[in-house]
Amino acid sequence: MNELFTIREVAEKLKISVSSVYRYVETGRFPHIKIGANIRFTQEHVEAFLAENPAETKPSESYKPSPSELRAMYDQFQ
Repeated sequence: MNELFTIREVAEKLKISVSSVYRYVETGRFPHIKIGANIRFTQEHVEAFLAENPAETKPSESYKPSPSELRAMYDQFQ
């Protein structure tokens, strides 16, 4: 079975806000799976979104990572 990602994980992976992911889901622009009240994404969903919306996933110049994002970036290089 494919790994399932949460909204927060997808937002961190794409370096966009959680609210942006919610907005894309609500407008039908981001494929997803609903499991009860939970929204989940497969890697294929993420890749399909990126293929259809390449400019949407570039962080703005004012983007500042959250402390958890900074920690994740730091951990990648350890």
